[in-house]
Amino acid sequence: MSDTEKSIWKALPSAPAGTSAPSFKLKGQSPSARWIYTTAQGEIAGIVCRYDLADGKAERITLACCQDQNGKTAWKPKAILEPRPPYGLARLTENPDTFAIVADSEESADAIAAAGMPSVAFAGGPGAVMKSDLSALKDMVLILWTGDESKAALVAALAPVACELRAVRIPEGKPDGWNATAADSEEIAAAIRNAVVIEPPVDEQAEAEPDTSDPVKRFFYDGSRYYLDTLREFVPMDQKSVSRHMKAWGQDREETDIALCQIQTGQFIHFAGPLAGHPRGIHNVGGSKLLATVSPNIIKAKPGQWETLRAVIEGLLDDPATGKTQVETFLAWLKIARESLVTNRRRPGQAIALAGPRGSGKSLVIDITEAALGGRRANPYPYFTGRTNFNGDLAGAELLAVDDEAGSTDIRSRRTLAANIKACLFSGAVRIEGKHKAAFTFRPCWRMLLALNDEPEALLVLPPITEDIFDKITLFRCHKRPLPMPAHTLEEREAFFATLISELPGMLAWLERWEIPSEITEERCGVRWFHHPAILAALHELSPEGQLIALIDAANAGGQLPLPWIGTAADLKCILCHAVTTAREAEKLLGSWHAAAGSYLARLEGERVERLPMLHGNVRWHIRPGGLVG
Repeated sequence: MSDTEKSIWKALPSAPAGTSAPSFKLKGQSPSARWIYTTAQGEIAGIVCRYDLADGKAERITLACCQDQNGKTAWKPKAILEPRPPYGLARLTENPDTFAIVADSEESADAIAAAGMPSVAFAGGPGAVMKSDLSALKDMVLILWTGDESKAALVAALAPVACELRAVRIPEGKPDGWNATAADSEEIAAAIRNAVVIEPPVDEQAEAEPDTSDPVKRFFYDGSRYYLDTLREFVPMDQKSVSRHMKAWGQDREETDIALCQIQTGQFIHFAGPLAGHPRGIHNVGGSKLLATVSPNIIKAKPGQWETLRAVIEGLLDDPATGKTQVETFLAWLKIARESLVTNRRRPGQAIALAGPRGSGKSLVIDITEAALGGRRANPYPYFTGRTNFNGDLAGAELLAVDDEAGSTDIRSRRTLAANIKACLFSGAVRIEGKHKAAFTFRPCWRMLLALNDEPEALLVLPPITEDIFDKITLFRCHKRPLPMPAHTLEEREAFFATLISELPGMLAWLERWEIPSEITEERCGVRWFHHPAILAALHELSPEGQLIALIDAANAGGQLPLPWIGTAADLKCILCHAVTTAREAEKLLGSWHAAAGSYLARLEGERVERLPMLHGNVRWHIRPGGLVG
C-alpha cells in the first residue's frame, strides 16, 4: 500500500487470537466503564466504553476489531459486525434456566445479573435488536425491562423467538424510567416476579392464510405419522393426507415426492405430543427433537375479586388445630407451581395429599388446580405404583391427580409410590415411554395431588412416611363445610364451577403479588412441607411398625412382655406370637416374612426403641415403656 493510499477498515466477527488489547483513551481520558461483547465461542466481538465528560454528559464508543484491505488488524471505533451477539451471552450458557431478562442497557443487565438472574442487553440499545443474533434466546421466557419507546421494536423482534414475553411493571412510587441500576436485589427480584404477560400483536391474515411458499417446513415426521403446523396446533395425518395438502397448494406429483423425502429426513422428530410445561413447537432435549403439538392453556392473571374461590379453599383447609397454616401452605404451593409453569423455570414441588370425608370438595380443588396449571391432568397411580411400565400418558399433563383411587394398601405398592414421587417430582429429567413408542427423556413441569377419604383403608394408600419421603409430601386434613353457592342440581353445579373459573384470574393475580410468609418458606421447593398431626398419627397407627408397637404395649399390659425389655427381633416375635392377647394379630403381622420384626423395629428407632451392639452375631433391641412412638 502506498503512503497516500487510505486504509479501509471493516469490522471482523471477533478479534483473532493474539490480537493486542486496544487503547481505551479518548482525548486522554480513560473510560468509566467497559462492557465486553463475546460470541458463543467466547471470542471478543466488540467492546463498548462509556466516558463521563467534564460537562456532566456521558459518551459511548463501540470498538470493534477491524481489518483493512491489506490484512492489517486494529481496534477501531466501529459498530460490532452484524448479527451482533447479545451482551451477557455467557450468562445464558452458564445458567440452566430457560428465561432471561432483556435490559435497557449494559449497566442494567449487570445489575440484574448481580441479583442472581440471567440478563442480556443489545449493542446500540433495545432499538437495535433487529441487528442482533437472537438464536441464543430461542424458546425462552423473555422478560422485558425497558422503556415504552423501545418496547414495540422488542416485541416485534422477540415474539417469533420466545416461547413467552413478559414486561416489568414500574412499581407504585417509582419514577418513569426506573430501572435495575436504581434498585436493590430484593426490588429487582420483586419486579421480575411481578412481570405481566405481553400479548404480541396477532397477524390475523397470516393465521387465516398460512404461508405455503415452503410446505416442507410446515410438516414434521416421526417415522410413522406426519404433523402439519396450522399455526395453532400440529395436526397428525398420514402420507395420503400430506399429498392432498401439497396438491391443494399447487405442488405437482414430482414436487410432492421430493417434498416427502425432504420431510422424512430434514423434518424428522423423535416424539410428537403434548409436553408438560412446554409451549407448542420443537424442543431439543438431550439430542432428541421433541415436538410439543399444543401448548398448555395458561389462564392470564388479571386483578379481580375471588371471594367464592377463597371460600371453597378456606372451607376445605381451615383447621381448628392448625389455623390458617394449611390454607397458606396450599396457596404458596400453587403460587410456586404457577411461577414454574409461566416462567419455564423448573422447580420441584411436594406431592399434596388431601385427606377428608366424602363430599368435602377435594375433587373441586383438584379441578381448580388443573385449570390454574395449564388445564391438563393425568392419573399417575398405575405407573407410580408399578402396575405398568408405561408413562407416556403423563408426558402431556402438568397436573398429576389421584382422585379417590381404589389404591393398593400393599406395602410394596406404597414403597414404589414413594420412590416415584421422589424420582419423578424431585429429579431433573424423567424417562418417558409409551406403549409401542420410543422412549425419550425430558424435564416435565409436574405437580401432584392425591385426594382420599380419611378412612383407615383409604389412608393406607399413601406411601410410608419414612425419612427419604418425609419432606417430599404434604398431608392436609380436609373438612366438610357448606359450599358458598348451591350445588345440588346439575345446573347449579355448572353455574358454581363457572363462577369459580371466572374468579381464577383474580386469584392468580393476587398470588403473583402475595409474599409467602417466611415461616413456611423453604429453599428447594419455595414452600415448606406440612404434615397435619392427626393424619400423621393415623398413618403411624395404621402402619406395620405402628401395629407392632401396639402389640408390644398389649403384651406388656397382659404381663407377657415386661418393659423395659432387651432381646433380639426373633425373641420378640416368639413372645408376641405365643402371648394370648397378641398371638392372632402378631401372626398376621409378622408370620409371613421372617425379617418383618427386625425391619419394623428399625423404623421405630427413637425415643422408645434403641438398637444395641450385636452380641454373638445377633442385633439386640432395647424397648422402653410409654405411649405410641411419635
